[in-house]
Amino acid sequence: MQTRLGKSMRLDQVVKPNAKVMSKLAQDAIDKIILDANEGNFQNGEGNYPYSDNGSGVGFRTIKGRAVNIDSYKNRKAAGMRYPNGQRVKGYENQSTDTTTSFVNMRLTGRTLRSMRASGKSDTAIITYDRGEIVLGNQKRGYDIYDLSDKNKEFIAERFGKELLDKNIKKYVSKTTIIK
Repeated sequence: MQTRLGKSMRLDQVVKPNAKVMSKLAQDAIDKIILDANEGNFQNGEGNYPYSDNGSGVGFRTIKGRAVNIDSYKNRKAAGMRYPNGQRVKGYENQSTDTTTSFVNMRLTGRTLRSMRASGKSDTAIITYDRGEIVLGNQKRGYDIYDLSDKNKEFIAERFGKELLDKNIKKYVSKTTIIK
């Protein structure tokens, strides 16, 4: 007995993913990671971490003959990575910076979140992190954007069903079935 789904689709192909679908799923996962991070929620189920005030307001000190302004990362980020005199911190001269300090959102310049790239193989959705060392370092602190939360895994599973199964089942049902 032979079952065919139209001229080109066999029954085992209804649930077989392809690289294009898997790449779309990886991009959906990236979008969810970024949306969660913008709200201060991370993929380990934790969120709304406060910034530390360590070193806050220390002011200018002379170190090795140079006047150096010492302040917390929270205060520096809130000031747009500027010193009290308005000058930008070295390395941030020509970059716009996020000034949200009510919770950790993994976005100072946005480069780490923007540098996630989606791709796919026939059975795998792949997210490539161009700044992997930063992602792994922050994961150790609890700011996890490397994995997916249970909520996001459920979302991706639903998207997988819609992207692949629904479309292929429609193809299967719309074609004539020949049984020999």
